[in-house]
Amino acid sequence: MKNLDPRNDIQTVEERIFSAHSCTSASCDWERWPPGGDLSMGIAYAPTGTSDYSFLVTIGWSRTTSLYALSGSTLDTLAYKYFYDKYAQMLLPSPYDTFKIGDRTLSEVIFIDFWRSIKQDELKKGATRFSFDGSYGISGTYYLWTDVSASNKYQQNLNSDYAYLQIGCTGSGSCDNPYGYDYAGIVYYQAGVIILDPYALLESGSNSIWSGSQTLYQMFSQSAFGRGDVFINAVTGFSNRFNYLNWNDQLNVYETCYFVRAHAKEFNYSSNPTFVDSSGSIRIMSGSAPSNRPNIRTYVTTIGFYDDSDNLLAVAKPSHGVKKDFSNERVFKVVLAY
Repeated sequence: MKNLDPRNDIQTVEERIFSAHSCTSASCDWERWPPGGDLSMGIAYAPTGTSDYSFLVTIGWSRTTSLYALSGSTLDTLAYKYFYDKYAQMLLPSPYDTFKIGDRTLSEVIFIDFWRSIKQDELKKGATRFSFDGSYGISGTYYLWTDVSASNKYQQNLNSDYAYLQIGCTGSGSCDNPYGYDYAGIVYYQAGVIILDPYALLESGSNSIWSGSQTLYQMFSQSAFGRGDVFINAVTGFSNRFNYLNWNDQLNVYETCYFVRAHAKEFNYSSNPTFVDSSGSIRIMSGSAPSNRPNIRTYVTTIGFYDDSDNLLAVAKPSHGVKKDFSNERVFKVVLAY
């Protein structure tokens, strides 16, 4: 047994693996989620012809808005009132906090929740591009919202790194949002969630037509509850204005490399019963060797890692036994990936 030198024998490496994704109004289909359920949580987007869903779009409103106090008559209406609380608990320091962009409180929010394959996945900073029809009606005037500066200007809270979605350009080349908002949402990278302020997405804010003949203000007003499924109208309006969303998944793989060194005079004996003969003497291998260095060979088959109290924590095994004797030194590289 020997101790490892942290300066020379242990190295930690971080590797980042990226995969690019895109969903456009032409390449992705959407459907109510969950499929066939009585309670709709949102609409899910998937590449056309597949059921490999990319993200879920849902809405919610905070305790600070009059919508929260309304007593909905159906289970789905009650559920939508608490989606805001669910995401606040996930993304904010306190579940009773409200989402804010600067000094602007977001009482009604659109949530884009990405499906992730494993826990180490996160959204890559600076790679999110969201294009949305921001005109008064639906006319194809697309505004581009990006997190282009997030790679070096992101912020942090206890739950996730985050950055604002800022205005990019319209399809006509203008980079000014007529409604005056520079930021329309927030990207939470580790959580894989984007929140959007619906009022900041549109030229005329709450007065813009959102779905059918309803304005955004009407959509989030008390009168909307008497007009059928307000939730589906809201997310359908989103899908009608949606142009494309580009993002990159980022998989962080951390590796700790341990270099276990067996010098020439070390680890040349074994506790294996076959290492000695019936009289207890070490078996000398055939072949010539110096008189002061018997021809003794061992084969390293297992490397054990122990804590300070000599408790075995982990073992590593080479693909085959590695020959070791007094004439050579071996260095084993053990990689722990997580």
